Amino acid sequence: MRKKDFISGLTPCNGFVFSPVLLDGISNSFSLCMILALLFFVMYLSYVGTTKEKVFLVGLVYFISFARMNYLVAMGSFDILYSFVDVERIIRIAYLVVAFGLIAVGLSMFFKWAIFKRQVSADKIALRLPAFLREQTVLEGRKKTFFVDILLGLLLFVFVPFAIGHTVGLLSLGSAQSVELGYSFLAVVRVESLKFSYFKLFLYFISYMLPLIVVWFFIMFSMQNKSVVNNLKTHFSLMFMIFSAALLSVGVSCVLLVFNKLL
Repeated sequence: MRKKDFISGLTPCNGFVFSPVLLDGISNSFSLCMILALLFFVMYLSYVGTTKEKVFLVGLVYFISFARMNYLVAMGSFDILYSFVDVERIIRIAYLVVAFGLIAVGLSMFFKWAIFKRQVSADKIALRLPAFLREQTVLEGRKKTFFVDILLGLLLFVFVPFAIGHTVGLLSLGSAQSVELGYSFLAVVRVESLKFSYFKLFLYFISYMLPLIVVWFFIMFSMQNKSVVNNLKTHFSLMFMIFSAALLSVGVSCVLLVFNKLL
């Protein structure tokens, strides 16, 4: 992030006052941390996103959690940890765990896709569709367990996305991007009001999370448009293969990043 652009974006001398912050957010969205956030978001929605309301709630909680953790990291809330533990080593281990997990899931998906493509029978086993593309059926004879449903709903649609969002956001700890954001925000506070500075920071996170927001809206839009759903189902085999390749690529990139920092 260019600190002077972020700061100058708060003064009216540059025409459109918000453009530098918005451009910085968009440029920083092409980062490994954002790609990881996007992959985890799509994978989780593929399991729990059975309705548009659930997708909306999960996305809202996930975005707030991810942005909140990025804000806390940028403001130096975890700097005290550097006095007690080797934070960089812990982050490297975390990236390796995430990398091997992505590689394992990616390989599993790729083998499923390869087996699916090699089947020649007319009634071959289809690939499992994500929850937001499957037709939902009401279970007959299901006992009403109001409190269990409430607790399960809070767990799946609030607590889990809350935890995943914070965990993925924590991976930005120690990154140059977070350090620059923290310095830029503190510099802005010195020349502008606190409310206006936080508004600019809000705009930055909106533009920074633009890939997540676009995917979020697209999924909700596709769920209420049968033609889009049918097209996605028609090309789902290709999408399945591309997503498995993305998981493998990002997993390998995380491994290379860790070992590159060790050299």
